[in-house]
Amino acid sequence: MKYPTITIESKNYNVAFNYSTIRALAELWNVEKPSEVEKRIVTVMNKAVPKKGKAASELNFKDIDVLEDLFFTAINTVNENFKYTSRELMTIILDTPEVIQNLTKHYINSLPKPVNDVVPNVQRDRKKK
Repeated sequence: MKYPTITIESKNYNVAFNYSTIRALAELWNVEKPSEVEKRIVTVMNKAVPKKGKAASELNFKDIDVLEDLFFTAINTVNENFKYTSRELMTIILDTPEVIQNLTKHYINSLPKPVNDVVPNVQRDRKKK
């Protein structure tokens, strides 16, 4: 499987925001539903990502911990020789703006895309029969 990559200290690493990542986070955070994992991530991302005309909100340490868990899990689950701890990774990420920007972009790109035009087509097909 082909994954997006990020570069940390001159080395490329795969990044996977997929079922394995969500499942690992559910176990880490002791939650039972994928929607609970997504809710935590989306809440923090809504604070962290600037919106048109508005600066990003300041994150508290609990928010940063969510990002630390997310990014570490997304990298660690698909790289056998990942040498950093989650705290070391987060330190690098916070000191290197392009790394956090790329990780955030890869996360956003991994989200399901709306399929608004598919549903009307299905409904039209049903009416024709």
